[in-house]
Amino acid sequence: MSTNYSIVIPVYGSENALEKVHQSIVSFFENKYSYEIIFVDDCSTDNSWEVLKKIKQKSANTTIIRLSKNFGQHGATVCG
Repeated sequence: MSTNYSIVIPVYGSENALEKVHQSIVSFFENKYSYEIIFVDDCSTDNSWEVLKKIKQKSANTTIIRLSKNFGQHGATVCG
């Protein structure tokens, strides 16, 4: 099945919200649409990357990218 929707989420300092955001997206799209979720960590200074790695382990249709420096929201979105 081809992917109909790609959801790109730039991440910076969002460790406490990531799991809820991911679950909300999955709840909306699951069993209705073909989708992928792409999280782009814009060089967060908190534990966002560690949280994203845990999410990735549980979700095959999730991709995580970590930028080497902070490029800003627009740069992270374009990367995704």
